[in-house]
Formats: sequence, structure tokens, C-alpha cells
Amino acid sequence: MHLPEPAEETGNLLTRSGLEVEHVERVESVPGGLEGIVIGEVLTCRKHPEADKLSLTTVDVGAGTALPIVCGAANVAAGQKVVVATVGATLYPTAGEPFRIKRPKSGGSLRRHDLRRRRDRPRHVTRRDHGAGHQPAQRYPGRKIF
Repeated sequence: MHLPEPAEETGNLLTRSGLEVEHVERVESVPGGLEGIVIGEVLTCRKHPEADKLSLTTVDVGAGTALPIVCGAANVAAGQKVVVATVGATLYPTAGEPFRIKRPKSGGSLRRHDLRRRRDRPRHVTRRDHGAGHQPAQRYPGRKIF
């Protein structure tokens, strides 16, 4: 059920009306609630100088500054709208253990965030694998994917 007010506020309103609410519990239909996973727009894309299968991209995620991201999807290109897992996001793949996107150690190429290939995305996003998941043009950088 969708409520226009946050759950805690709805609980307070019910309690004030005479219906006691003991506690409010958060239920996530998708593990992690897709926190930290947003739409991004690839601004630039070039081949990685030290790895044939990687690209160096800059991506607008609506934060005011384009982020440098190393991407392994062969079909990534400038102008695409893609799903981005930002630093701190925890991803729950279909197989294997959940993992957290971390800030890279100093040195080497930056991988501050992650463009998600479809097969590596959280299991409730999609199950197909066709490289970087392009998003509809009407999606705006920084928006949550759902």
C-alpha cells in the first residue's frame, strides 16, 4: 500500500487518533532497497590505455560533478543512460555474496563507482546480459532506477 506520508509519520497520526502503533518495520521488496543505485549519463568514453576490455568513462549522476568510472561493458558509449552503483552501494547479485562498492585505493585507474552490466545487477532489476544496460532517454541523471 502506498502512503503519501513516511511510515513513521503515519504511525504517529494513527497513535494520536487513538490506535496505538507499537513499532514501524521497514520491508524491502528488493534487498538493500537499491540504495545508491542511480541513473547516469555517459558523457565521455575512451579505451583504457592499459586494458583492452575496459573503457574510461565520465558519467553524470546528478551530483554536480562528472564521475570517472572504469567500465567493462563492451557496448558502453557517450550519450547513453546507464545504471550506476555509487560508492557505498551494496549489490546483491543473483549468485554469490553481496558486495559493497568501495572507493579505490590510491594509484592506478580510478574506479570510484560502477556501471553495472545487466547480469551483475541486483536480481530484481533484470536477468538478461547485453552489456551496459541502456536506460530510456527520459530518465534523468541522479534519479533512482525505481
